[in-house]
Amino acid sequence: MATTWAVLSKARASDSYSYIDHYNGPRLDATDTLQCVVDRILSTPSVSGSIQDHDPESWSYKIYELPELPITGPASVKHRRAAYEGSITDAYLDECILYDPDDAIGEVKNPRNLVMVIYELASRPQHSNLSRPLSPAPEHYDQQTLRNKIASVGKALGPPSSEATVDRLCVTQTSTFPAAVHNGRPLDLTGLPPSIYHPAFAAFLRLMHDDQHEFTRADILTARSCVDACVAFYRDEDQRIKDLKHTGLERAVHPLQRTFLTSFPHLLSSGRIAPDGSLSAPAENSNDSALFCIVEVENEIGKGTCDPIAQAEQCYKAFFCSDEARPYYQVSCCPCLLVTIAGPNIMVSGAVVGDHIISQPLTDYITLIPRFTSDGLSPHSAAVRRMARLIRALRETLAELEDFYTSLKLAPSKPLQEPPTNGGRSRGSELRSQNRRDAMSVQAQAYIGPHFTAFTDTDGARVELQYTGRLSPDESRMAVFTAAAYTSPTAAAGAAQPEPKEVVVKFAHTYSAAAHGLLADHALAPKLWFCEKVPSVGMYVIVMDHLKGMQDAADRTMTPAEHAALGKAVKLLHDEDLAFGDLRGPNVLLSDLGPVLIDFEWCGREGVVCYPEDINMEDAIGWHPDVFPGEKIKKEHDRHMLDVLGSGTKEQSY
Repeated sequence: MATTWAVLSKARASDSYSYIDHYNGPRLDATDTLQCVVDRILSTPSVSGSIQDHDPESWSYKIYELPELPITGPASVKHRRAAYEGSITDAYLDECILYDPDDAIGEVKNPRNLVMVIYELASRPQHSNLSRPLSPAPEHYDQQTLRNKIASVGKALGPPSSEATVDRLCVTQTSTFPAAVHNGRPLDLTGLPPSIYHPAFAAFLRLMHDDQHEFTRADILTARSCVDACVAFYRDEDQRIKDLKHTGLERAVHPLQRTFLTSFPHLLSSGRIAPDGSLSAPAENSNDSALFCIVEVENEIGKGTCDPIAQAEQCYKAFFCSDEARPYYQVSCCPCLLVTIAGPNIMVSGAVVGDHIISQPLTDYITLIPRFTSDGLSPHSAAVRRMARLIRALRETLAELEDFYTSLKLAPSKPLQEPPTNGGRSRGSELRSQNRRDAMSVQAQAYIGPHFTAFTDTDGARVELQYTGRLSPDESRMAVFTAAAYTSPTAAAGAAQPEPKEVVVKFAHTYSAAAHGLLADHALAPKLWFCEKVPSVGMYVIVMDHLKGMQDAADRTMTPAEHAALGKAVKLLHDEDLAFGDLRGPNVLLSDLGPVLIDFEWCGREGVVCYPEDINMEDAIGWHPDVFPGEKIKKEHDRHMLDVLGSGTKEQSY
């Protein structure tokens, strides 16, 4: 179905509406949501340009269906503006049908009569509610709805070669675009490490850093040939790929499926994709295959119209947002390796879909040009070893990903039925199409979360985790999940299964288990179930009690008793020569039982631990004057922040 929109805005102090643009929406399924079109409208230059100088959290929007258009047929912008601005008033819109962004397009009676009005809010909230900018209201976190929105928007995009151009990336790589790739460009689109969702990526990194493993003769011979081929100059990309295929690289990375450097078109209902190479595998109960490797090649850096990394990411997006990949998308994180070759340089990224599409480099650009090293190898020998290590890591990781897909059991989905399009709905109605729900999900869809699902607790009991959600899901870099913890009975046979406990599972690059455990023993931190660096994740995994119904010290002033208890917690750490470092309001939870500290990533031995280089240095935080990125954390900094938190209590630090 196609839709036609007029886009208007209304300033806070104005009684009138201003015409911005006319928009012809793409042809989408009747089960797709209005939000799919809204996100495209917000990314158009005319609309984004009209609001880009304003704080995005100070704007909201509504969607109306007009009973009739104020102007019909072809018209100039001037005449359209005059017609809409002369007709649209508050009273007129009150009589129009108001739609929710999550309503299906098929529910709209007259899809050619839609109007989107962007409103300036009265004021910016003091504390961000973490909802997506330009959202009509804070949305309840629902991963399935979120992923459905990503797929709906993603499959409506153009071909990967077009979407990977800089002009398009400037539009789609924003936090307001649901199908943006969280690849760190720009920084607010930095996603979670893909190793949280699948262990193959951590395995790849371990293999790439393993200098002790001896290479097979076959790998060395292939690596020698690859170095020769990669450093040569070619007049075109096809000849480069042809010579790389002659090196035996395809056979080396996947002995059976030799399409690593063979362009094979994938015909999707949403369009055709044809990466320069790919590997795929079918699930146990399916004849359709999922891609687990995508390869893009450029003859040299700077050749072509787009970065091969961006093109591989757009290929990944196009495939897994398609209807054909839907069965895999519904039950898995869709793990995939993205391999890009540009002249003599090779780069590997890992891609998954969790709450967002995530792509992160697993390597820098590995140059195969011989260069001086200090490890006792000649420049050429070092280049051969770099390539041999990459071949081994690719082969073992791709085998693991292929095993993952071939062992998947896909959930049966119901056949789609076209919803009625002639009924519309009245304003304020709660009508929802059952067909839409059937089309957008499978029954009892599981939460797509981390692969870390079992551990042994401090009492020696086995605990299994069932993930239920994510805390602060709009903070794309915050890897904190909620889960139900099921502990195996430890009593005599026949003992009842204990009731599951609600826990928080946090993934961090560093963490002080000693500091957390010390305060937990004094009821000044959540009970700690588990804290170890897990090789299959490549990060620390921390499991703790989920404390509900608590405020943080950024939302209200502490009482003198709470401040005194917090001072006790800080003193306990300092007495053990530990500095906390991140003593800000959001890390202090308050309840009737007193304060508890959370987030021990920066905590450690004074004089050893340092502030991270990406520390938020905003003046409003009130850091000690000596705090600086990358420098030592000191106890006096904690005492200073304790005084800052107690500024409303007239209490001083211990």
